[in-house]
Amino acid sequence: MNHLAVKDRGGETDLSGGDTALVSNANSKINPVLLANPKSKKMGSTKILNQLLTTDFFDTPKSIASITDFSATKYDTVLQTSEISGVLLKLIKVNKLSRVKSEENNRYVYLKPAVTTA
Repeated sequence: MNHLAVKDRGGETDLSGGDTALVSNANSKINPVLLANPKSKKMGSTKILNQLLTTDFFDTPKSIASITDFSATKYDTVLQTSEISGVLLKLIKVNKLSRVKSEENNRYVYLKPAVTTA
């Protein structure tokens, strides 16, 4: 049996059967959040946006607000605009999305790039 113990404020915490990769030495303090079940974790902004790219979601222009609203409804994940803005820019750089100014409110909207034929 592989037994691993970590000193925890004078006591001992048994991590048998746990993820031993999280322990760097016997005096490490373990963050209980890191030991949580990773399956219970909600989807992140990159994963959600990449999943939306495989659907028809971006066939019509979407604002950042509409993306965060959809994420909250569909994926039960509240994303901040600051979380997704960088991911959106990366998707634009690799030509998976395009960005245009909305005529209605002078803000950017995001959509799949137009397909050009040679």
